[in-house]
Amino acid sequence: MAALQEGAQLLAGSFLKIRGLNIDNTVYPVLSKNIKSETVNAGFSTELKEYRFQTLWMGLNQSNHRQYINEKDPEQWA
Repeated sequence: MAALQEGAQLLAGSFLKIRGLNIDNTVYPVLSKNIKSETVNAGFSTELKEYRFQTLWMGLNQSNHRQYINEKDPEQWA
């Protein structure tokens, strides 16, 4: 996520308060978190930019979370 000016402080404060994720009425504890703050110049570019995730991430909504927990081999999702 990204935030600007006072939004960055609000985002960091909210992030630090997260202790667990409630998915389909099951609370999963958050065991590890990482936050990074840096000042960057923002603007437009005509150059092609390449982005990558620093850590593995899989977005789950209520529907695909049910599918995930019902998989016979959850390792195949990794």
